[in-house]
Amino acid sequence: MTTATANHQQASLMDLFLGPTPMWYKQAVIAALVLNVPAYFILGPLVTSWIILFEFIFTLAMALKCFPLQPGGLLALQVLALGLTDTYHVYEEVLHGLPVILLVIFMVAGVHFLREMLFKFINKVLLGIKSRVLMNFATVVVVAILSAFLDALTILAVLIALATTFYLVYERVITKAGHEPGLPSDDSHIDEIHLQDLEDFRGYLRGLLMHGAVATAIGGVSTLVGEPENIVIGAHTGWDFVTFFLVNAPATMPTLVSGLIMCSCWRGFGPLVSFLAMALNYQKTYELC
Repeated sequence: MTTATANHQQASLMDLFLGPTPMWYKQAVIAALVLNVPAYFILGPLVTSWIILFEFIFTLAMALKCFPLQPGGLLALQVLALGLTDTYHVYEEVLHGLPVILLVIFMVAGVHFLREMLFKFINKVLLGIKSRVLMNFATVVVVAILSAFLDALTILAVLIALATTFYLVYERVITKAGHEPGLPSDDSHIDEIHLQDLEDFRGYLRGLLMHGAVATAIGGVSTLVGEPENIVIGAHTGWDFVTFFLVNAPATMPTLVSGLIMCSCWRGFGPLVSFLAMALNYQKTYELC
């Protein structure tokens, strides 16, 4: 009875540690925290610092498995406990990154309150345009402008949520079993008559997200608040919003125009790819002859 109780308590502690993350991830974090201590005494502070840095990068890479704040915070506390840095340098780095932290906190919160309005606005743009070329061009223009005055990654997250909603609604309509939890990950629950339409719709959403991703990049790099790193650059150089835009305009504006042209012509939506397709067809015909 005592052994069963101890096993139950141990299982409960492991369930509480890092929340609903895979067990192998929890074990990897615990192993890293345990092995860092002998590594500090055997390999020295320099090598141990590099090891912890790679472990922190691992937590960032596994962000889909577990939010990196928890395991990364444990590694940061261990760095302080081992004496690899001191609280003064930690305070300096936090103070150095405070503008970025405030930007992310308040910009994400602001976009959260504007989410419904952004959803309706982007919906109007996407559903009101019938031409594929105009739709791609309008997507890039709208998302680039929003990314220039709001946080680019937050706008991309809104676009991903919108595309996910579109897909769920479409799948709910064409599925045989109805929209229920636990549906298979393949297309076995889809009628064969709708499979090609579903694949075309997936391609449409992929193109929409790729255009949106490019737009957030070319729009966010143009202004002081578009990307978090722009705040760091502006703080070091003393540039305000207008100065940052004017100084970087010789590089960012040609990039913006080039991105608009490329996104309008690429992926079979313009004359460039039509010309390439015609050239490939001509080459295949020539080889057959």
